[in-house]
Amino acid sequence: MQFFEFFMKATGAPPYPWQSRLATTPTWPDLLRIPTGAGKTGAILAWAWRRKYGGDAFCSQTGRRLVYVLPQRALVSQTADAARTWLSRLGLEGEIGLSVLMGGSVDHAWELEPDKPWILIGTQDQILSRALNRGYGGVSRFRWPLQFAMLHNDVQWIVDEVQLFGDGLATTAQLQAFREQLGTFGPAHTLWMSATASPEWLQTVDMRNAGRELQVWELDEADRQALSRRLMASKPIHRCPVELRGRLIKDASAYAKALADWLAAEGPLDGLALIVLNRVSRAQAVFQALCRAMPDEDIRLVHGQFRGRDRAWLAEEARTLSDRRAILVATQVVEAGMDIDAAFMVTELAPWTSLVQRFGRLNRTGARESAKAYWIDVDVADEQACLPYSPESLERARVQLVQLRDVWPAHLPRDVEPLTYGRVLRRRDLLQLFDTTPDLSGNDIDVSPFIREVEDRTVSVYWGTWEGEDPPEGLREVSEEDVCRVPLSRLQDYLKRKGRGEQTRVAYTWNPIFGRFDVVSEQRVFPGWLYLLRAEDGGYDPRLGFDPDSWTEVPHPVQVEPTSEVDAEDAEEDNGPAPSRPVTLAEHTVDVVREAQALHHLAGDDAMADALCEAAFWHDSGKRHLLFQAKLRLAMLGEEQYRAQYGGEMGHLYPPDDAELLAKSGTESGPVTHASVLMSPVVQDGEAAAQEGVATEELSAFAARKIRGFRHELASALAYLDAVPPEAVNDLRTRLVAYLVAAHHGKIRGQIRSSATEQAPVDGRPFARGVWEGDELEAYSIPGLGDWPQARLSLSVMHMGTDQRGRESWAEGVQRLLQAYGPFRLAWYEALLRVADGRASRREEVESREP
Repeated sequence: MQFFEFFMKATGAPPYPWQSRLATTPTWPDLLRIPTGAGKTGAILAWAWRRKYGGDAFCSQTGRRLVYVLPQRALVSQTADAARTWLSRLGLEGEIGLSVLMGGSVDHAWELEPDKPWILIGTQDQILSRALNRGYGGVSRFRWPLQFAMLHNDVQWIVDEVQLFGDGLATTAQLQAFREQLGTFGPAHTLWMSATASPEWLQTVDMRNAGRELQVWELDEADRQALSRRLMASKPIHRCPVELRGRLIKDASAYAKALADWLAAEGPLDGLALIVLNRVSRAQAVFQALCRAMPDEDIRLVHGQFRGRDRAWLAEEARTLSDRRAILVATQVVEAGMDIDAAFMVTELAPWTSLVQRFGRLNRTGARESAKAYWIDVDVADEQACLPYSPESLERARVQLVQLRDVWPAHLPRDVEPLTYGRVLRRRDLLQLFDTTPDLSGNDIDVSPFIREVEDRTVSVYWGTWEGEDPPEGLREVSEEDVCRVPLSRLQDYLKRKGRGEQTRVAYTWNPIFGRFDVVSEQRVFPGWLYLLRAEDGGYDPRLGFDPDSWTEVPHPVQVEPTSEVDAEDAEEDNGPAPSRPVTLAEHTVDVVREAQALHHLAGDDAMADALCEAAFWHDSGKRHLLFQAKLRLAMLGEEQYRAQYGGEMGHLYPPDDAELLAKSGTESGPVTHASVLMSPVVQDGEAAAQEGVATEELSAFAARKIRGFRHELASALAYLDAVPPEAVNDLRTRLVAYLVAAHHGKIRGQIRSSATEQAPVDGRPFARGVWEGDELEAYSIPGLGDWPQARLSLSVMHMGTDQRGRESWAEGVQRLLQAYGPFRLAWYEALLRVADGRASRREEVESREP
């Protein structure tokens, strides 16, 4: 199918010439600079056609995953709806996947599909945080490495409306430079799109060091002919008599009333009137004033601080507003992507690039002969009045405006302001972020300076109700419709207002390290985090959005109910759904090796494919450990039946030794949390024995080992290293296989370290993640694949330097891997094993349901 036919079938309209060039040109440009209303979203169809009908030549140069990044949630919803409609009309829903990444929305479908074309559409917060290996939005930290790998390998990024990205734009440029320098699996290219961008904005330090000239596309003569009506649309501009000066700066209600009274006096509206304010609080005040001054008008408010459920009308009705008489009060969310066609516009003074975008929503189609615009002057001597912009940028825009009588697109000045970035991502930052191990206090590196400027950093909140003072324990996901994204400073303001007097427990966040909700203070609010608020404390109005001054109980809150207790280390034991029947260790290993073999074409070469299969063979060898087998049987049988079958008293159990080893229990009863297993010969003193509540004679033969928190991946990696000949234990390939084995659940990666709540052996031996120095694993045979020999586990690789057997430390081995493969390819190989494991688990779950 030719691209013209493909585009017509998807949209019902012919493509613009630039869209056809993008689809059929061998390589894409770096920057696409075209006016608003020229169909930039059509780049999705150009990518889809290349993947579906472009043949080997185009496919080899076009990333399998399309990562479409936008600055605002409203744009994400609108773009996703368009892409979903196009895929449906083209009959490609099953062939091309589509996932949306927004705060509070957790979509894992794309993670196990590295070999399938997939469209990922998300906000800069959600996608950039994942691209930095610190995913926002409530996603499990143990999934960060998997998503990191999928976002950097075999990808085509599209960064749309770049003028709104701030410091995040520098991060997209730096990441592209690092992908080119450090290497990826498959192509990895970025296309930046905007009506008002400059190539200089993308010339960050490492992009300049790359030594290549950025390719910029603009409209050619054929495009200008096709878009002539839009480009020549008349838009007379006037100065509004209401100005943001003097007392009106401090008195938002007086400013709102003055603006509403002036607009009411202007006379009957002819179509859609668009009022654009620079701050959410002013937009809320103007909306309320207009409702009082013009009670018979259809008045709407839109900004970025609404819950998903209350923002739904925007995607559904935004286009229809252009066809009727209405007033839309908005903030910067209208600057990008909103396909509205206003007949009348009032905008506060803003930076020139923002004004160009706003004017693009006035007489957008060129069919409104009576369209006109007004601009509200702002006192640039008052920094508070200028926020969130700088006085200098507003003054430069005023100089442009006072010279204009019409703001039609074809004759707007092309002056583009230079950008200065706050903190720029450097290579050392990226390599540091590769390791997802939190520090000893459970904290992570703050990536927010690389995503937005300080004043633009946001958090996600949702409101809930529950019984008792604090929310019940248990990890839970939150629906996107319940989540509201707000600036960090506004949540801090909320906490100040709601936390006065005796009430101090008004906000909570889930602690993934300790598996509990923690109370949040005003000083402990971090960008990108998800916070639970009390519905009874207010703070939200469905018509106004987030409002710290509101004390009315928030409607439609989340009902926070107890869930089965889940330990952070035991959560997500598998990379896929759990089967409804037990699966033996041999059976699961065969399944994972088979899935790894099916992914050989994504490994890059035969040597890497062989290493992947070897890692698949060893990945669960640590499940031979008696702690793991006891945990599975406890989950499968229940504690009472387990005790009856295997014995045990006073809170301790004996390990099973007479049954087939299992990989999965076939039950969803949840992890065992309190029981201990008596195992591993060790001598304890009488005091330790008394603390355990067990006779000294018994503990002279056995030590009580806690079941909770045991990491079988660590035991698997140590068993593999024990089986490797001494002369090969430091080989790069050996260290790669060991790393892949340890990392296949995202929990043991750059470091091996004991957890904060872990039980220490009384005899002082090294320990980490439930594994003790000297633990032994019995030999085990995998029919058709080979044998795991008996192993004695050594944790000497935890320590820096070389151990007595000549083995380098774990951390040094990982550093050598990063130097050899780079962070993106190493993460890719890690992801392939994880995908093989997840697909095997998924297939086992499906087969377990078959009669």
